[in-house]
Amino acid sequence: DDITKETNKRLAKVTNIAKLSNLVMLMHGWYIKNGHVKTDREAALIKSYLKDHDPGPISKDFGLTEKAYYYQIFVWYNYNLLDFEECYSFAKKWVDIFKDSKKFPSRDVNLLFRGYHYLLTAAFNLNKIKAYELHLAEIEKLRKEEYSHFNKNTQIISFLYVHNGRLNKYILKKDFEGGLAVIPKTLRRISRYRANLDNHRILVLYYKIAWIYLMANQADQAIKYLHRIINTKMENLRQDIQGYSRLAFLMAHYDAKNFELFDYLIRDVMSFLKTVEEESEMQRLTLTFFRKVNNIPIAERKDLMRKFLVNLKMTKKKKHEVRGFLYLDIISWLEKNLNNP
Repeated sequence: DDITKETNKRLAKVTNIAKLSNLVMLMHGWYIKNGHVKTDREAALIKSYLKDHDPGPISKDFGLTEKAYYYQIFVWYNYNLLDFEECYSFAKKWVDIFKDSKKFPSRDVNLLFRGYHYLLTAAFNLNKIKAYELHLAEIEKLRKEEYSHFNKNTQIISFLYVHNGRLNKYILKKDFEGGLAVIPKTLRRISRYRANLDNHRILVLYYKIAWIYLMANQADQAIKYLHRIINTKMENLRQDIQGYSRLAFLMAHYDAKNFELFDYLIRDVMSFLKTVEEESEMQRLTLTFFRKVNNIPIAERKDLMRKFLVNLKMTKKKKHEVRGFLYLDIISWLEKNLNNP
């Protein structure tokens, strides 16, 4: 009888872990397929989806893995909805259950690293600079102290999340000159692990590297990495990073004064966005700006930039336009150009 009871208890736990894990993958899959919600209809669909697959309240009988999966469901759910405050809250709960564990940090360290990654991502999107630096210091310390015990898979995961975190720290603080110093080490790690990385993860790092170069007034270097992104076949993955890379490509060529390429580049961006059926108001305003700016006297360009900046700030306030500004901080780029002599 005791064995039967214990077997049923363990079977119920395994079944619940599978249920929660599947719901995590479904929420993550939504993002891979659709990205952040773009309309009220999409928001309603994902809310309805969670309601139909309701995991119920968290139970006091949940083990660490069950709790981590439970919180992960709501991290992805709120991330999809662009509710970064709730995303941050659930990511912190996810990390804290590991911190409170007597087996910390050895218990499923990969799951802990993922928790830190989403905690940092939410803090970044909320512009929580102090919290971001605190969490980054924690994950850096964990990696340094435990690295000798990591298998290759954990080494790669820790590299991705720590190096992504480092690059984002300089972007968040707008310390682009400081960010230049960390790029060579990240590129060496990409080279070391390239055979074990999918294209999307590499391109995300390239995108951040390109942005640091662009904002540090090294447009030629930015063009180099943006070109790699644009010319990589994305297969079945979302292609929004390539859409925003094309806009950043325009910005980099503007800074490099390659104005003779603009007509071709603008046509390329328009064609790509039409192909993937992805075009936001921010993207339309950006294309309109670049079509105009190349055809007016240099002395009038800053006036056009100021008008564009006003329009962008108004657009950013719209609920479903926020996501575009998370991918491409064009406002900072405009302010940089307006402040340059």
